[in-house]
Amino acid sequence: MRISRLTKNQRKGAVLPIVTVCLVGLLAFVALAIDIGMLAVARTQCQAAADISALASARTLNGETGNNYNSARAQALTIATNNTILTSPITAAQVTERSIGVYRYDTTLQRFLGVFGPNETTPPTLQTNEGYGAVRVRIMTSQPTYFARVLGINSMNVGAV
Repeated sequence: MRISRLTKNQRKGAVLPIVTVCLVGLLAFVALAIDIGMLAVARTQCQAAADISALASARTLNGETGNNYNSARAQALTIATNNTILTSPITAAQVTERSIGVYRYDTTLQRFLGVFGPNETTPPTLQTNEGYGAVRVRIMTSQPTYFARVLGINSMNVGAV
């Protein structure tokens, strides 16, 4: 039996399939690095917009009769739509929830819980001197991907409360 050595001419096309397979894996890692990073930035900006919107809305609640409830909901929407996510303005359709409720003390858990009832209102009880003070704003958006399109992922949902 004779063992022969392979010459350069016999291995000419062997590199091309290996590079092609490795390139798909490399693009998958690039998609993870860039697209997931962009989604993390979008999530952070979405959270900041929801937080500032809820805080501004809570500042509008004044403790008088009706607690300025309708103005607080309008303020939440106005502040949210004044923000951007990855240079795209937030639209009113992306602000999916603007709930106003009350904080009530739960003796079992020994902490205050925000109570948001049906139809986005849970009226405070006059017997306990409660007032509206809890605001919840939810922002949801769909962000396009760049490199993950190679893997068939064209967009991902991002949101914050």
